[in-house]
Amino acid sequence: MKLNCESGLRLDAEIGRLEEELIEETNRRAEADAGRDARIDAAVQADMREQAMQFVADFYATRRAEFEEFHASQDWERTYQQIKEERRAKILGR
Repeated sequence: MKLNCESGLRLDAEIGRLEEELIEETNRRAEADAGRDARIDAAVQADMREQAMQFVADFYATRRAEFEEFHASQDWERTYQQIKEERRAKILGR
């Protein structure tokens, strides 16, 4: 049992060392990659464009009724004021 425990600890240490080497090599390659910034920027732009389009679609879907109600109210008020002015002019014109 002791042998298995020691083997397991050595294996864990080796895996940890290999993982550190992998991380270091990945960091080195990422820093040396001349096209990395452009790829990241293109991916960010694409994601942001997609999310902006989704935001607009959601906005239209969830807020259209609110805007329709507002503009219908504005139009009703315009018609009301027009009729009011017509009647006022009639009364004053007598």
